[in-house]
Amino acid sequence: MIECKPLGICSWDYTVTGEDVTATVSFNSFGESGSLNINGKRYSVEKKGAFDPEWTLRLGRDTIATASKESVFTRSFDIQYGSSNYSLKAISAFSREMHLKGNGRNVIYSPKHAFTRRAQIRGSWENKEVLLFGFYLAVLIWRRSANSGGAAAAG
Repeated sequence: MIECKPLGICSWDYTVTGEDVTATVSFNSFGESGSLNINGKRYSVEKKGAFDPEWTLRLGRDTIATASKESVFTRSFDIQYGSSNYSLKAISAFSREMHLKGNGRNVIYSPKHAFTRRAQIRGSWENKEVLLFGFYLAVLIWRRSANSGGAAAAG
């Protein structure tokens, strides 16, 4: 299990530690872009535009993975990493838990309880880049919900 701790009580930035992962997940002050620092390597997460539903994970100039949303009304993403496809979806309409699956792997991102931003990652994964890009996108959904006053935003 991997522990995800927010950097502050009102922060959406995280430190992620456990097993063979040490990382930080950071959002820019404005917009939905940010960065991942995974075991000392800095990746950027870029969103094309305010109304473009696509995010790109980059290491330098290289595109590592992309994620897209089919609709602004769903809590799901399709992730492309090389030739592998993954899906990230809310487990239920009433939960903040998110499920990443693909390539024979299953990962669950879940808050510790209803009134916290602390989270954990459980499951099996192939690589840390997809694992943490998925976590970034899960936090993005939680952040959007909290900013809109959504019912699933608790905490």
